[in-house]
Amino acid sequence: MGTAAYWLWLQNAMGPGANTQELLAAFGTARAVWEASPTARVVSAAFTPRQLNAMRQSSPRDYAPLIRRCAANGWAILTPESADYPPLLRGIINPPLALFCSGDTAVLKHPMPLGVVGTRNASYKSRKIANRLCVSITGAGGLIVSGAALGVDSAAHEGALAAGGKTIAVLGAGLDVPYLKENAPLRKRIAENGALISEYPPGSEATPRNFPIRNRIIAGISRGVLVIEAGERSGSLITAGLALEQGRDVFAVPGDIAESANNGSNKLIREGAKPVFSAYDVLEDYALRFPGIIELERAETVLQASPDYIPPVEKPRKKRSIKQPQTARREPEGKMLPAAEDIAAARRTRACPEGCSEDARAVFEQLDAKEGRGADEIARSCALPMGQVMAALTELELFGAAGRLAGNRFVLA
Repeated sequence: MGTAAYWLWLQNAMGPGANTQELLAAFGTARAVWEASPTARVVSAAFTPRQLNAMRQSSPRDYAPLIRRCAANGWAILTPESADYPPLLRGIINPPLALFCSGDTAVLKHPMPLGVVGTRNASYKSRKIANRLCVSITGAGGLIVSGAALGVDSAAHEGALAAGGKTIAVLGAGLDVPYLKENAPLRKRIAENGALISEYPPGSEATPRNFPIRNRIIAGISRGVLVIEAGERSGSLITAGLALEQGRDVFAVPGDIAESANNGSNKLIREGAKPVFSAYDVLEDYALRFPGIIELERAETVLQASPDYIPPVEKPRKKRSIKQPQTARREPEGKMLPAAEDIAAARRTRACPEGCSEDARAVFEQLDAKEGRGADEIARSCALPMGQVMAALTELELFGAAGRLAGNRFVLA
């Protein structure tokens, strides 16, 4: 039995996004975990009771059919023991123990990958900016990593391909799941000129909670993350936050301050992200760090040679309603509207959004509408590993159920 079976067994027991760095430090390999005694697993303190129970309920031999299915479709299974496992991904606190890959696995070892993220409902202008920047970055020697979604993601991948380069798409579903059917042709081209990767086994459907967990891979596999058009509750900000936690660079394209869709990007710049006005702003530091790989002069040359990008027709964009101040005021009939304290109390008693994971529900119960709590404090209260708490918090942020305050403290949104 090959080593992949052990890693698949262990990843299934741990769950997506779990803190796996501790167990790797304690045991080294998945096979060592399998061969360890139940007592040794408990004493290591690397596993929750749920994870220990999941290990007992299955065996590496159970994953032989999945391995055969991947082989039949030409999909690689990469584990921390694989030569082509992304080197930057090894250093994060919750690296995936198995990655399913369709395409060229060697591209995952590119020395200068850059994550590019932004809203799916991007404006015509933002999609054009994303495309042109990625043409230049790829032409100069960089590699674009994104999520293969509509909007900024698609424009970024298209830019990399137009420059004659390769690109990586990190999916939030199984490789064979027809998520976003309109992007199926693009995913096919990415697999032919780069790689599609996912930690979710084939057949895994796309669910809302998959994407914030997936975002840690986009950040973790990249040297830096470039944000283009992101609102204040955008999943792109979650990716940027994960990038900062992982010690990656964060860049942002400034946007029109009159458009709420740019509030998140502009906020990142205010908080220290490097503003990007051209590809040079991204590439200048990397050209010094990676001589012979990043060549600045090629950025403009390739851009001029590539065909102009005409984004698809933009769909009507939903206007976000403006929130009224949370202060008590009197209705014409004499009724009083709720004051801020009443609203906060109502939020404290509301239910966790449907579709959230068990970890997210546990973390939700520890949040308050007024008093922020740190992730370490929440982890102690929930008796969950820090990696699982951070994944749960990002999941709640994506659902709009939690907000992040200064100092990485979290509240009910």
